[in-house]
Amino acid sequence: MVDENLIKSNERVKAHGEVFTPKRIVKQMLDQPELVESLNDLSTTFMEPAAGEGAFLTELLRRKLSLANRLSTDLKSYEANAEIVLSSLYGIELLEDNVEVLVMRMYHIFSQYYFQAIRKWNGEGSRKVNSSAMTIIAANMQQGDAIKKNY
Repeated sequence: MVDENLIKSNERVKAHGEVFTPKRIVKQMLDQPELVESLNDLSTTFMEPAAGEGAFLTELLRRKLSLANRLSTDLKSYEANAEIVLSSLYGIELLEDNVEVLVMRMYHIFSQYYFQAIRKWNGEGSRKVNSSAMTIIAANMQQGDAIKKNY
C-alpha cells in the first residue's frame, strides 16, 4: 500500500483542521449501495463543501467519466456527456493552494479520459472542448468558507 500524505503540516491542522481523507476510505464511502443510483446518472449533482485537494471530487469525476464512456456511441456524444459530468461537480475549499491543486487534478483527469475517448473513436481532440472543460472546472471549484457561506 502506498503511503498517502494525510496532512501537509501540523500548523495547517491546528489552524484549519486540515486532514485529507485516504483514497481507500473515499472509495469505500462512494461504494455504498445508497449512492449507486446517483453515481449511475451523469447529471446527478455532487457538492463537496470541504474539497481539499479533491479526494472525493476526483474519484466522482473518474467514475462519472467512465460512465460517460460506456453510455456514449461516438466522440461527439462522449464530449457532450463529459460536459454534463463536469457541470455536475462542485467544490468549495477554504485554502487557495488546495483549490489550485484541485482544479489541476480535475482537469488532468478530464484530459486523460478525453484522450482515451479520442483514441477509442479514432477522433481528433477539440480545443473548444478542452477550453470549455477548464472553464467549467475553474468555475465550479471555488475558494471560500462553506461554513460561513462565504464563497
